[in-house]
Amino acid sequence: MAALTPRPRPRLTLTPAHTRVVFGVALAGAWLGETVNTYEVPGAAAIVAPAIWSALSLAFLAAGAAFLYGVRPRLSGAALLLLLVVAAAVEAKVVGRAGEHHGKHLPALALAAMVACAALGRERLAHQAACGAVGAAYVLSGLAKLLGSGAAWWQGGTLGLLVAERAVAGPAWLAAPRLQVALSPHLCSVLALATLLIECAGVAMLWPRARRAWAVAALGLHAGVALLMGYVYVTWVMVVVALAFGSFVMSPHDAENTQAAPPARG
Repeated sequence: MAALTPRPRPRLTLTPAHTRVVFGVALAGAWLGETVNTYEVPGAAAIVAPAIWSALSLAFLAAGAAFLYGVRPRLSGAALLLLLVVAAAVEAKVVGRAGEHHGKHLPALALAAMVACAALGRERLAHQAACGAVGAAYVLSGLAKLLGSGAAWWQGGTLGLLVAERAVAGPAWLAAPRLQVALSPHLCSVLALATLLIECAGVAMLWPRARRAWAVAALGLHAGVALLMGYVYVTWVMVVVALAFGSFVMSPHDAENTQAAPPARG
């Protein structure tokens, strides 16, 4: 009778390697955003000494490298998440809520979903949970527009005013294209509706077959927002791409355990 073998358990490591790198850069971008926002405020050094922050940054790099390459991923992932929470708390204390920007927290949200599944011994669900958390962030963004503005959101004049404002405040080379878009109510309505549809379709991240197609649409959405509005959500794009085009690999040790054991004698 064959001996029972443990069920294989995926390691919290993205594969192929380029998706791992992209997710790592997104995490680093979140940390860098916290650092810049904190220390650009005069007097921040009096609250958190640069030497202490430098030590935390080194710890973040070490934990990030360990997590991304599957070295004790439960511990290193939890350490990464804790450091990001500490950085956010420090920034909130120094900058205040007025300086809070939800965009940089998406990598931490995806990481929290992974770490939570690992803590519960459900590594098999970690990738799905991270994709679900990211998709939910987009859905909530779309619902916020609907609940906050209603039908006014996709009326051409609403988006047109926003784009026109950014045309004046943004780079000179983008002023003319932005004004042309702002002066076209029908085009603004189409763009506003497309934004809502793509964001509310974030639920597609739950289905592997639809995940990549939606990620491409989200990439186009962010490109349009960056060009017309000047809002650059680099870490959001990186997290979406890493999760949509990556998967979690199995631990080599666990893979060996899946092989059938020799029949017991006697």
